[in-house]
Amino acid sequence: MFEPNDHRRWGALGLCALLCSGFLRADEVYIWQRLWQAELRAQVALQAPQFDGLRVLAGQYQNAGWIEIAPDFVTLRGSKLPVIPVLRLPGSQAQLSAAQWALQIQRTSARYRQAGLNVQAIELDFDCAESQLAMYAEQVRDLRTLLKGELAINITALPAWLKSPALPGLLSAASSVTLQVHSVVAPKGGLFDPRLAEFWIRKLDQLTDKAFSVALPAYGAKLLLDAQGQVIGVEHEAELGMARASEIELSSSPESVRTLIDSLERRPVKHLRGYVWFRLPLPSDVRAWAPVTLKAVLEKAPLRAKIRSEFIQNASGGFDVRISNSGTIPGSIPLRIAVNTRCEGEGVAEYRYSAGALSTRASTELKPGSTRIIAWLRCPDGIRPELTRR
Repeated sequence: MFEPNDHRRWGALGLCALLCSGFLRADEVYIWQRLWQAELRAQVALQAPQFDGLRVLAGQYQNAGWIEIAPDFVTLRGSKLPVIPVLRLPGSQAQLSAAQWALQIQRTSARYRQAGLNVQAIELDFDCAESQLAMYAEQVRDLRTLLKGELAINITALPAWLKSPALPGLLSAASSVTLQVHSVVAPKGGLFDPRLAEFWIRKLDQLTDKAFSVALPAYGAKLLLDAQGQVIGVEHEAELGMARASEIELSSSPESVRTLIDSLERRPVKHLRGYVWFRLPLPSDVRAWAPVTLKAVLEKAPLRAKIRSEFIQNASGGFDVRISNSGTIPGSIPLRIAVNTRCEGEGVAEYRYSAGALSTRASTELKPGSTRIIAWLRCPDGIRPELTRR
């Protein structure tokens, strides 16, 4: 008998049958990191059970050549999930021929299959210009002929393509499509707008008779702008070290993404098969959601911060003042914390101590699962700080 959450262990055919029956929604996730360090390996193993599939960045075309990403195949096999390798071609690069695509796809699929993964599909992530969509559609058709049906050819699609008369031909040529509804291209529009995203999703539903997925954001980014306000770089977790005239921080709130999902559930979209989350979050990520945040959105758990102030006796006989967030979303640190006036102390970082109060002017958010020491206190024997908020 099918038990709750058993679909996480079903194979691709069983999952497809369930999806086509309308019983559940698929949740997959992109693993876009290029270095498979210990933290990433651990988080893939930890978070995999909440997903139905993994889409793994396998290579990126750059400067007339392919940069191949070396994943940890042991970790991927251990997830027991369907894996789709993704080949990335930035829009700034020259368009490849079907033969060039086919050669790299065959190299990639062979590499993954030799590692023991049952690869049934490949995804092409090409930020194609609208003027090239007809040519791209022809290449995808040629590509499927060259590959002789050995692999499904999935593509990512951009909202800007929805108004192109060439898009239906591309949708028909591809095995399936994933619509990306987040973008850093237009800074003034933000990273994600649930109303626009829903409009794009329903528009795509009108243009295709195939099941499609939607890529949803679980990250933030810093845009680097030149003097004319044009984007010259995008920072995610690594600093680019580029000169810039200005910068803008963009984020995608879990509340806004949930708003979209709730709206689509109230008014179902006929061909929508599920979501692909970009990207798998790591605890060390600066701008991505915390893993607990994505888990809360997936499970429809409450989205709230739980900020707590507490004192911890330290080895010197005094107290460390610590704030923590045990909630599911970031929360603002308290601007003022009152303590026993008989205690002496010193603030740490942005906090200052004076006359029984710790205070700061900095409005700072604390990620869920994070803690921060903000001060130390020394109190007379038998006296406790008695931390309270005012």
